Amino acid sequence: MAIDWQASWAALRELDGDAWDRESERLEELWKAEYHTAFIDHATSRRWSRDNAEVWASEIADEALNERGGDPVEAARADVLRCEREAT
Repeated sequence: MAIDWQASWAALRELDGDAWDRESERLEELWKAEYHTAFIDHATSRRWSRDNAEVWASEIADEALNERGGDPVEAARADVLRCEREAT
């Protein structure tokens, strides 16, 4: 099931207090998990080692969420390409 991230983050604005804390944490965990999976899938499809892809995905997931948010799959694909550009 695909998550409508824009709608999910918008719905979060309606909450406050403990409910906001719980839902924010849940959404962040889901976003990072989807980002991590997509990053590894895209990186390994571009001939990265799985170990290298897992390390990078883990190290930059927080940054990706804070800077890009939105769709985690698109953010992961863009980050794989950015990492490749920066490595050359």
